[in-house]
Amino acid sequence: MEYMTIWSNGYRVRAALTVTIVAESEKAIQFEVADNPKIKLWFPRKALREVNGALDRHFQLAQWFTFNDFTRNVFDRYASHY
Repeated sequence: MEYMTIWSNGYRVRAALTVTIVAESEKAIQFEVADNPKIKLWFPRKALREVNGALDRHFQLAQWFTFNDFTRNVFDRYASHY
């Protein structure tokens, strides 16, 4: 199981959510939250930019992408904030 990170840039804070890929389709990717495997989130491929770093693989969320209430709560609860 390969862990990766989804980064979200906010106005004053950056959030990093550790996830694994569960499923992929032509238009979206489903991720499982590492800290709570019961939570699975779909993100459209258009909103994700994949970046292969020296240490790990991660995704950057597009600035135009907005969270619904559930996804915002997941990031608030399980993501690391910088």
